[in-house]
Amino acid sequence: MLPAMAENGSWVARDLPVRGYTMRCWERPAAGPRVLFLHGFLDTGRSFAGVVEELPREVHALCLDWRGHGGSRPVPEGMSFHQLDHLKDLAQVVELLDPQRIVAHSMGATVAYLYAAAAPGRVPGYLMLDAAGGFASKPSDQAEALRKLLLAERQPKPEFRTFPSAEAAIERILHNNPGLSAEGAARMVAGSTELTPQGELRFLFDARLRGPNPMRYSEAIWRELGRAITDPVVVLLGEQGLVRKAPILGERVEAMPTATLQMVPGVAHHLHLDAPAVVAAAVVAMLATTSGNEAR
Repeated sequence: MLPAMAENGSWVARDLPVRGYTMRCWERPAAGPRVLFLHGFLDTGRSFAGVVEELPREVHALCLDWRGHGGSRPVPEGMSFHQLDHLKDLAQVVELLDPQRIVAHSMGATVAYLYAAAAPGRVPGYLMLDAAGGFASKPSDQAEALRKLLLAERQPKPEFRTFPSAEAAIERILHNNPGLSAEGAARMVAGSTELTPQGELRFLFDARLRGPNPMRYSEAIWRELGRAITDPVVVLLGEQGLVRKAPILGERVEAMPTATLQMVPGVAHHLHLDAPAVVAAAVVAMLATTSGNEAR
């Protein structure tokens, strides 16, 4: 499917050589500040289209597809999809694209959180959407998580389903994402699917993404990582989003020395899909208030 992201046709697909693999970046070139957008799990960079369309035209938007997602497929055998893999990918993407801000949702925000802790001063500001680090787990749960990982490695992963129409795909997205609007689901489907030769819609996700994530840091580790982040961070939380399921996120943000938190009323987890104008306004405010080497 993959329709154009903007009516003026100015979007281009850019392939990035990253750690022996090719990753896709959807780019709206401009002369102004470079902003890198990082999507969440089972999403694509193109779902930020609504946000980018709300931004001033001088903003240079760079929307990455994580490995195994969207245009960053196929993935060679032997590659994995854990958060530390994404972290190493992001480090090289930053060197290639030299973004001046990062906007990240969900899993993308978790990876950005790790990167901000590991590379202070490299990116002058972050906007994190409905996430501030990942879900925490008890140390006593780690052995079982590793057992599940090894078991999953021996089992084949079923391919993602195809759907007879966009309406059917949207219905499935809504089933899997309570709180997401039909309009938001349509945005996700538009950027995450392609037509098969049989005329059905196929989601552009690698089947191996279905495997378990063994990385479950304790809350103490997530807090310490947050304390290591020295660049400005703004966290937007949806009133109906993950903050309801994990109130600890608000407390974690409070522990971050550089972070401010803003609640977006009436919105669930996918703020970039259901409140693109709000996210865009936060990007503009971030560009105006955070500092850094803008002319690198």
